[in-house]
Amino acid sequence: MAEEVYAHFSDKEWIEFLRVVVEMHVGYVEKEKAALSVESKDLLRSLVMFLRDAKGIEFEEITALYDGQFKDRRTRCREGDITIFPGELTRIFPNEIDQAIQHGRGLMEAYIRKMNERLTEPLSLDIAKELVDEIMETGLERILSHLHEVDHLWYDRRLHWESTSWAHTRSLVTAVEDIGKHWFKGRKLDSVLSKAFGSNNPQGRVPRACPWVNE
Repeated sequence: MAEEVYAHFSDKEWIEFLRVVVEMHVGYVEKEKAALSVESKDLLRSLVMFLRDAKGIEFEEITALYDGQFKDRRTRCREGDITIFPGELTRIFPNEIDQAIQHGRGLMEAYIRKMNERLTEPLSLDIAKELVDEIMETGLERILSHLHEVDHLWYDRRLHWESTSWAHTRSLVTAVEDIGKHWFKGRKLDSVLSKAFGSNNPQGRVPRACPWVNE
């Protein structure tokens, strides 16, 4: 599927699109637009994953294509109407996926241990690894990335951490809804929760504090 979509445009057009998305993301970050920077990073992450699958190349090769002739430059450059930030992809995604995977497994194992304190038949910690593997295979690794970011922001409390944390939480909930629809074939989160938890979700509805999940 990725190869078919990629074939509709040239290599040059895809790299130009990648550069435009990076430029947009950097602009949102510099203007301290927390919610928009989170959304643009999501788009950029998906685009990088798409290029990786379509071309069968690694992240380092995508970074090299993005940098192009400016790879040894240390300041932003211009090519046509697009501003290029050499090395920016590596700065945006510094081993992010690997870190998110390890963090996700550790967090889920901690939750399983806590749940096992109340269960007569303890759950295996292997469930954490299996769940993370399933998330990655489904192509929704942004769940782990947003989970990592929210947890990091909670303890780091850097500038604008609250608005950025809410932006990541919103994206996390949307991603969880997406994977729930994939697993349980529901159209909205209400039906997904009902199928997933049955009688343990008696009201069968999402809290009104999260109005976006059924949009």
